[in-house]
Order: sequence, then structure tokens, then C-alpha cells
Amino acid sequence: MELEVFYPKPDELVQQEINVLDFLRNNTYIKEKHSEFARDVGAYYTRNRGTDAGFEFFSHLDVSHDQSRTAAPNLRLILAARILRNKQAYSDVTYCLCVCRTRNLAVLRKFHFDVTITTGDRSRTQPQPRSHIQYCGTMIPQMSQMGVRPGQLLPMNPWLSEPRILAWPMSLALLLDMALREFPNAKSERFRAMPEWRKIVRDHESLLLLPFLEQCTKVIKNTSGCRQTLSDAMYVG
Repeated sequence: MELEVFYPKPDELVQQEINVLDFLRNNTYIKEKHSEFARDVGAYYTRNRGTDAGFEFFSHLDVSHDQSRTAAPNLRLILAARILRNKQAYSDVTYCLCVCRTRNLAVLRKFHFDVTITTGDRSRTQPQPRSHIQYCGTMIPQMSQMGVRPGQLLPMNPWLSEPRILAWPMSLALLLDMALREFPNAKSERFRAMPEWRKIVRDHESLLLLPFLEQCTKVIKNTSGCRQTLSDAMYVG
């Protein structure tokens, strides 16, 4: 399936991501409870507005994974995004969520949410889903700068790229909302319940999820004798 059938144009997606940073950099919860994240949001907002290359973001949230939800932060959630484009075409789209311990930045989980760009890449060994989740993946340079040691990925075998799991597309707003839902506390739940934030999430669902799911439904509902499966449609070489 061609990417443009369900995926927004680069200008539209990049602008939406910049708008997310604009909202977050002025949000009271972000500034008060995640000051380093707020600082990075402001810096990347300025940087991304001044380039035509695409969009980039890297930062972290320190959270508590505790039944009481009141303990001191013990996990660091690293959130990253990279959209590279060449004029009006994408050359790379990837989002990342990494879960580390705050004590020694030991990596516990690492996921990439990628869009496959058909560029005739001869290094690709087999077809893969147009939009997919990949476990582990390679080290992000900013993680090394933060102090994460490359060797910490070795137990997850980053050399193994498969399986790539078919999934709907990701965005920074959807990634942040998911992270805060998975590692909640009372204040983050109030943030997620804000009408302004919920509108952003809904807008991103309409921009990315709705067209993708409509195409999935179209393939599945095709009963005109077509033997094409969803993976047939969504895997590209």
C-alpha cells in the first residue's frame, strides 16, 4: 500500500508536531512537574521552527512506578521523534519510547514506532509492515549523551530487527499520552483530562489513525473474490 493513501503530507505532520511543542512549552503541569522536559520542549520548538529538514525531539520524564503513585521517581521514560524529509517526500519517520531506571539508567524496555519509506534500500533483507512497532532497535545518539551505556542494550539483542509488528502510526502527542497513561499519577491524569490536551490527541487520531484504520477496514471488508490479506496490503519491500 502506498504511504500517501493513509499518511499525511510532511508539511502537515511536521506542523502538527510543532504545535504540540508549542502547547507543552506553555503548560503549567509540564513546567512544574517535568522541568527538564519543559526545557527541552522549548529548545526543540525553536529549533524545529527554523528548519525545513523535518522534525526532531528528544527528552525524558521521570516517573514513579509504584502502587501508591506517590513514591519518588524510579523510572525514566525517554521519548524521541525524528521526521526527515526531502522537499515534499519523507526519508525517515521514527518515534521511540525507552524505559530506564533512574538510578543507573539501566534500559528495561525500548520500542520504536516506525513508518517504512520505500526508497529502494538494498540493505533491507525482507518486506516489512508500512507502519510498525519494533522492539529494542539501535541506540539513539542522545541516549549515549544522557549516560546510557550501549552495552545495556545487549540483553535485548538489538541486532535482531524482527519481528516488526504491524501497528497504527504514532505521533509525539499520541506517544506522550500513552506514556502518561501507562505510568500514571494524579497530576498526570488531570493533565490528560484537560480539554485542550484531549483535543490535541483527538486531532492526531483523526490525522493518523482514522485514515490508516479506514484502509485496514477497506482491505478486510473486500469480499469481491479478492484473496488479499491485511498483511499482503501493508507489507512493502
